[in-house]
Amino acid sequence: MHQLASKNEKIKVGICWRSGFLHSTRNMHMTHLTDWKPILTDPKISVVNLQYGECEAEISEVEKLYECEIITIPNLDLKNDLEGTFSLTSTMDYVITVGTAVLDIAGALNIPTIALLRDDWIFFGDTSKYPWYSSVTPCVSKLDEILANQLVVAHKILNQKIQNRL
Repeated sequence: MHQLASKNEKIKVGICWRSGFLHSTRNMHMTHLTDWKPILTDPKISVVNLQYGECEAEISEVEKLYECEIITIPNLDLKNDLEGTFSLTSTMDYVITVGTAVLDIAGALNIPTIALLRDDWIFFGDTSKYPWYSSVTPCVSKLDEILANQLVVAHKILNQKIQNRL
């Protein structure tokens, strides 16, 4: 089971910004890593990569652009090594993700998770809570809004959660 960092330690936040399956309709439910500046540059946070698939170039570009570090576990296949992926995810204090398998993994592990999602049938009309996992806090955008705009909201929610644990 995960254990929250002490007051003086950085919070470990696992992030996933897109799916491995991309096409024009699916892309509306994804973000770009460059959109994550508020999270990536927060000095209270250690960012851990939970993004599966080829993303090394994106990470390298953003680390240079924002002068930040995204911790990536070498040789861990986050798509095919489910035991390793679950194990890594279980060590996170929080997860922030779009609607991918990472959301379900973190939810199944009961990790406090902020999910960047679009308003959809999955909420049964109530976007104030995520009906599938009680540990998930949804940040929901309307269908005509850019999903990445929810990252500012997610950062505020994360900071509130951090403050509440102090």
